[in-house]
Amino acid sequence: MRKFAALLALALAIPRVALAQALPAAAQAQLRQAAAAVDAGHTAAAIPQLRNLARQFPQSPAVAETLGLAWVGEQKLPAALPFLRRAAALAPNSPAVLANLGITELRLGQRRRGIAALRRAVRLAPDNFENVYDLGQALAAAGDYAVSAHYLGQAHALRPSQPRVAYDLAWAQHRAGRNADAEQTLAAAPALRQVAAAQSLWGAIAEARGQYEAAAHHLQTAARLAPTQANILALGAEFLRHLTWRAARLTFQQGLERYPHSRALRTALAVTAYGQLDFAAAIRRLGPLTRQYPEDEFLAGLLGRSCLSGGMARRPPCQDLIALATAHPRNATASAYAAVIAVRTGASGGTARAERLARSAIRHDPRLAEAHYAAGFALAQAGQWRASIPQFRAAQRLDPRSVAIVYQLALAYLRTGQKALAQQAIHRRAQLQADRQNALNRHLQQVRRFVVAVRKPAAAR
Repeated sequence: MRKFAALLALALAIPRVALAQALPAAAQAQLRQAAAAVDAGHTAAAIPQLRNLARQFPQSPAVAETLGLAWVGEQKLPAALPFLRRAAALAPNSPAVLANLGITELRLGQRRRGIAALRRAVRLAPDNFENVYDLGQALAAAGDYAVSAHYLGQAHALRPSQPRVAYDLAWAQHRAGRNADAEQTLAAAPALRQVAAAQSLWGAIAEARGQYEAAAHHLQTAARLAPTQANILALGAEFLRHLTWRAARLTFQQGLERYPHSRALRTALAVTAYGQLDFAAAIRRLGPLTRQYPEDEFLAGLLGRSCLSGGMARRPPCQDLIALATAHPRNATASAYAAVIAVRTGASGGTARAERLARSAIRHDPRLAEAHYAAGFALAQAGQWRASIPQFRAAQRLDPRSVAIVYQLALAYLRTGQKALAQQAIHRRAQLQADRQNALNRHLQQVRRFVVAVRKPAAAR
């Protein structure tokens, strides 16, 4: 937002209200002197004189406004606010007074009050670019993108040659779901074609419109103009979204050469390997990552899935997951997968250790299907089939499309003589196995989680 307007001639410019005091000539001279000091940045020197004037003339909006702005200049917004509110109450038809109040309210976190003051300022002066633009930005920050786009559109009409305004308008239109309008806004601003942020936004707009080749083109342009980690990740994520594995891998590898310690890019390469079913490569990349970031549940889950999907649970990074889960019990996902790995590989402590890990996972995240599955699996492998059934049922309620859960539940029913329920579970398993799209969706679920995290819309720049 813009800087605060210094309303030096306010005493003469604003209409008098019923309670306003006309300042004597000497007081007006003192106010002009203090206002000049404020305008010159000498706010500390002006404040004592302005406070004295405020005590003498409490109904003067000019004095209240200037004192408020002086406190703003001192970065003491809480001290400024009462005076700016007083000025707005005394001069309710001054767009400048209302705008300065609105910006101060916003900076103090009073979003509703700030937007209300800016709305009043815009109603009084709809052709004031700064006020209209500030209102559009404030509404965007509040998440009201449709209304924000309306006011930013007004600002764009007032200053059509300013690329920053065009960018902010396109961003609000995109967030409001008006992607065709957003694309038109960007296309009409030639200056934005060489701006990386605008190209990245254009890529997101094209993706939302189903124009995948165009999206990749714009994201590639953004990464070329500004090879930041964020732009490289966005481009790679676009390739991942459409399962273009080789292009994604090359993009992330090139990014890692530029940013060798990037956690996100290292994770991206592991996700790409997992998506390609190259579980050995995924495990190699995930081992160091999980050691470095032991509380990261996404990394732990991806490592656990890679270990179990690839039949590689005996590999050192997979065995290390057991120790990691023991040392970091708050990572429920790590505990759940470590429990299953411990049972499958006969790790030290056996099923008893696996049961402890599974209970820990449930305690820290009772809504985690993998935690209940791990508990049921540990009990079943210990021969406690009947006790495993409630855990498998809980897991199924949380993840009803898991073939592994239904299979274990069918086994538990068979082992406990519940043949009718076993047949139902077997039938359900056959249905899920026949649904190849379900299997693909489940495998790619982790890839999509990563893509969504990377492509979360950023705030307008």
